Amino acid sequence: IVPGVLVLFHLSETLIIFSMKMSRKLKDNIVVICERTETEFHYLKELKSIVEERLPGRFSDIRVIPTPEELAVCVKRNQAIKKRSLKGGDSSGRYYTQEEELPEDYERYKQQPTRYVREAQLYLIEGSYTEAWAVYDFDNFPDHAQARALAEEDERLHIAFSSVSFEEWLLLHFELNWTAFQKSVCKEAGKDIQCGTGKHANDCKGSTCVGGRLRAQNFLPGYDKCGEELFTTLEPRLEHARIGAAWTRALNPKADIWLQNPYTDFDRLVNRLLGYSDYKWVACGETISIVHTQVLVNDGNLVNVGSGFLVLKVIIYDKQFNKIESNIIRLIPGESFHFDKGDYISFPENGESVVIVPLHA
Repeated sequence: IVPGVLVLFHLSETLIIFSMKMSRKLKDNIVVICERTETEFHYLKELKSIVEERLPGRFSDIRVIPTPEELAVCVKRNQAIKKRSLKGGDSSGRYYTQEEELPEDYERYKQQPTRYVREAQLYLIEGSYTEAWAVYDFDNFPDHAQARALAEEDERLHIAFSSVSFEEWLLLHFELNWTAFQKSVCKEAGKDIQCGTGKHANDCKGSTCVGGRLRAQNFLPGYDKCGEELFTTLEPRLEHARIGAAWTRALNPKADIWLQNPYTDFDRLVNRLLGYSDYKWVACGETISIVHTQVLVNDGNLVNVGSGFLVLKVIIYDKQFNKIESNIIRLIPGESFHFDKGDYISFPENGESVVIVPLHA
């Protein structure tokens, strides 16, 4: 039987007619809900196209929401709902492309950023996608704790978060910056004043906004918040950003994620789409459990401090995370290997992530 073809059967002289419906193949398909249609949306749409071109068959579908058209429909629809509510009508509201069955559920989840996580969750509930991500920034949203709690209800539901903004991820392609930036770009009358270019009297020169830092240091001198082809432009430095993102997560790991700054875990979505392992930043002097033993990195030495034989492929980096060389290290318990050059090393951790460690405190 061919799906989609009308099939006729004669059974006990009764004519039975039915249609074999086309079923959607659900195999590693992903829906990504963005906060808006600006930088993150363009970046992810570009990355989606690259994944589909370079890794055909990795995902059956990658959908990035909202498109400008979906956003326009959502705004218009909710304006109409607001007018109806003023007249005593329906006031439940809608998300970009999904809606709640019960108005009280919309009221429960409508706060930002929970609404992005909830819309992603609804795609999982209806069964049209097997994995869902919500992408958003800090933005002084009031509802970060509930958004996180909601995401924890389903292991297929993920958050890609940046504080203070997505531009933090872009900056990590170039440097590890400790500044707790206040905003993505400085604005006047709602418009980017192009900090870092010297065109405005209130130019913060990158001390307050991340966009200003990208321009002032000539990392992305012509950076536009809605710019396109960012992934292609930055791809040669992608590993720097992936390592840097892991660094931000190690700065203050005991604090609530939404209160950490700088911070991003946007790399986890990028890694998922491209099939890369996550980096895990480990401080110099910490003991690391790996395979059937333990290792310690300190003062330029890699030491097997466990009881098992150790074989590791180690990559050595300079201060800018450029690869210097790679070595196969074999160590019996108690033995050490000294690195004569380099500032960081990385090695796989039990097949789940790649550990990166400073060689010196």
